[in-house]
Amino acid sequence: MITEPSPGECEVFTYGAPVERTFKSTMAAARKKVPALNPVPVTPGYDPIVHRLETQEGPAGVTLDLHGAEPGAPGHMFRFPTLTARTTRKPGIQ
Repeated sequence: MITEPSPGECEVFTYGAPVERTFKSTMAAARKKVPALNPVPVTPGYDPIVHRLETQEGPAGVTLDLHGAEPGAPGHMFRFPTLTARTTRKPGIQ
């Protein structure tokens, strides 16, 4: 499922894809397209597998947040992996 909750924001939810392998390929593709995206430490919450990439140039920037869980993760009852990706773009101030 893909949604665009607000301008400059896009969310993707998928059910069944292998979490870590999907995230690694997503981050590689994102960094190939936008080399300035850098990993940022993030503490896992509800989802135990999390990654964040950011680029910041003044007030402008892009953030890619990836959250997921494999089947059987604490608090998760799903039979298959769940993944969520959110991109946020902050336009520069003119």
